[in-house]
Amino acid sequence: MRKNLLGLDHAVLRVADLDGAAEAFVAMGFKLSSRGRHTLGTENRCVMFGFDYLELLWVPPGVEAPFYAGTSGAEGMTALAFKSDDVAGLHQVWTKDGLDPADWVEFSRAVEVGQDRTQDARFRAVALPASRTPGGRAFAVEHLTPELVWRPGSSRHPNQVTGINKIVVAAEDPAAVALAWARIVDVPRHPVPGGIAVNTGAAPIVVLTPAALARQLPGVELPALDRGPAFGAIYLSCGDLKIAASLLQAHGLQPIALADGSLGISADRARGVALVLK
Repeated sequence: MRKNLLGLDHAVLRVADLDGAAEAFVAMGFKLSSRGRHTLGTENRCVMFGFDYLELLWVPPGVEAPFYAGTSGAEGMTALAFKSDDVAGLHQVWTKDGLDPADWVEFSRAVEVGQDRTQDARFRAVALPASRTPGGRAFAVEHLTPELVWRPGSSRHPNQVTGINKIVVAAEDPAAVALAWARIVDVPRHPVPGGIAVNTGAAPIVVLTPAALARQLPGVELPALDRGPAFGAIYLSCGDLKIAASLLQAHGLQPIALADGSLGISADRARGVALVLK
């Protein structure tokens, strides 16, 4: 594992309507953080888990978000964040190994900590160029105030989801794409049916051909995968699939029951990326 990297931190789902996206995820049984406004100009709401999280991100018109430059404005998973304990040190390591990271930046967002009281959650982050991360953008984040991001009780969700299980990148050449991601984290790769998995020290990145992903998720609508590598699905660990299924059905959502007992949620329901509860 590369020095100063600690695994996956969060998946970024870019959305066109933050309020609407939040309502959709609440209907799926997730608890969300309050609306956050970064000093960089972006806004978010987060689905927190014990170690990682999902970020619903809105980029207002005219805002130049350094970690998402070059990604389309369409909804979907557009970036993957790694967790770092020293972004400045990681920047040096990535630079030495020829990965061409951008200069690291520091930013913040206000967090409600009581009635009419806020504190600033502070972050440092460093992004890699899009050419190094086929499928979407990638960056590493150092949480300077993690206690303001992981608030008490924030990781308990009605649908019993407990964390990210794996991230799937769909690509016609899994070997080449997996090699690129493995170089970022400096970790081993191993074959899986239809593709290659990259260990990260936390949830793995799995690169599958679009056909292999479709075979794994029959009946689940996937995002458009005909324009080259793309984030195709997020697998989430769930403590009780029966509770999750009942909750989804109660909100008018019909999850796809998969052969292994997992529940698939189509990309049109989850703002441009397929979700799998397992």
